[in-house]
Amino acid sequence: MQVLSDSREHPTAEQLFEKVQLSHPTISLGTIYKTLETLYEAGLAHKVHVADAAQRWDANMQPHHHIVCNDSGQIIDFEDEALDHLLSNYFSNKNISNFTPRQIQLQLNGVKQTPNQPIKYHGH
Repeated sequence: MQVLSDSREHPTAEQLFEKVQLSHPTISLGTIYKTLETLYEAGLAHKVHVADAAQRWDANMQPHHHIVCNDSGQIIDFEDEALDHLLSNYFSNKNISNFTPRQIQLQLNGVKQTPNQPIKYHGH
């Protein structure tokens, strides 16, 4: 869990396995997968879905959104209270029958304008 919570990169299970193996050389990839699923089921980790890519993981449990570069795989978190309020109001006015949203998470997919530069969010 510590390796995941220390990461801002939204790693795959395989990337976590490589990092954990440095301090725990006998750990198996299967153990990493089982641990991630247990963390997810306990509400301690999010799955980040990226089209045509391996499952990514996020231990940031605060309300936030993602910006995803489909070419490089870079994922960054962004928080925006005004957007959260707008989305919440929008869906509360849609009268969705037999459903209560608990969380609204937006994911922006695209490509970097300058491939060798990181994505930066300058929220207000």
